[in-house]
Amino acid sequence: MNIGQRISWVYSAITILVVVLVGCAFWIMAGHYCDYIYYRHLEEKVEYMAKERFERDEMDSLSYRQLIERRAHAISTDRCVFVNLNDAQAYDQLAACLSDAEYHTLLETHAVRIQRDRGTSQIDGDEMGAGIVYSDNEGDFAVLLFSHNPYLRDLSQSIGWGLLVVVVFTALLLYLISRLYAARMVNDIAEAYQAERLFIDNASHEISNPLTAVKGECEIALMRQRSADDYRKVLGKISWETDRIIAIMRELIQLSHAEKECAANQTTVALSVVLAEFQSDQVQLSIVEDFTIKANVTLLQIAFRNILSNAVKYGNGRPVSVKVNRNEVVVSDQGIGIPQKDMPHIFNPFYRALNATVQRGHGIGLALAYKIFRATGFKVRVKSSVDQGTTFILRR
Repeated sequence: MNIGQRISWVYSAITILVVVLVGCAFWIMAGHYCDYIYYRHLEEKVEYMAKERFERDEMDSLSYRQLIERRAHAISTDRCVFVNLNDAQAYDQLAACLSDAEYHTLLETHAVRIQRDRGTSQIDGDEMGAGIVYSDNEGDFAVLLFSHNPYLRDLSQSIGWGLLVVVVFTALLLYLISRLYAARMVNDIAEAYQAERLFIDNASHEISNPLTAVKGECEIALMRQRSADDYRKVLGKISWETDRIIAIMRELIQLSHAEKECAANQTTVALSVVLAEFQSDQVQLSIVEDFTIKANVTLLQIAFRNILSNAVKYGNGRPVSVKVNRNEVVVSDQGIGIPQKDMPHIFNPFYRALNATVQRGHGIGLALAYKIFRATGFKVRVKSSVDQGTTFILRR
């Protein structure tokens, strides 16, 4: 099992477990609420039963008929028990229906809810009931009403099946989604790893080349005694290669700090001002409609310098066009262009297209420019064809 599948299974299992726990909590709460509502109806009906039994002689015919109608429209019940509390057999009769705790609650509060699953001999395990103490001129009576809750079982079954369907559907949906995102994440990780590996390989190559040249020059110089002019030539080559290393390291430092430095020392400046210093015989600047941006001017000029120096370097000696219009800057050259297979990688550090290796370079300039443009708020788009030139479109 690869890492993507493991991530998918773990994510799915955790989410399904959460769904099951929430569903079970809802199931339990719904059952308790159903019991609560049913008890309220039982308590209401036991009042009707008591009044019908003990207040018949004290009520007029209209009130009594209304009471009968309310009782008839109340929930259906299985049986009703009346116990005279003044009777010597009262305790035995109540003990057959109530637990000791329920018996004492009835006498103390004159009301009791009779719980299910009590295991008494006369009450079915699915039965529930309500009881009150009703005082009449004939004495105190315990009125107990028992019934099966027909809604609880149906509700439990409905919620159970619904929960099962939700869990199965959620499991399938989450598995597919997690597989999709896990695959994307693994691909992103793999791409990031490959990019980092390529970066390290290219950086090592770019730095090792001048170091190898320096070492070679030193070895040649030490092979035998040479004249002062020979030593000066060797030291000149060593100095040149050292400058290459310093330039690479400087560009790497700029690349690593670009985004952070872009947020610092920002000023509002017009694009015409930023680009003015680059206008020359090789760079033709056209301002159709100028616009201003808030940016680190120094870094923004470095980014444009890198883009324009590349355009001039690979432009086959033809002038480079820079056009500013509203919120867009377009840099176009008529040079060697970029092969399509290299297009996705041109902003990777140290990456150089195959047709660009004829010119010296480190492959950091475009990567640095891209970082600066993105941090400044530009969206960068590139269009290019081999031998047809390249166009960079920067849009705010």
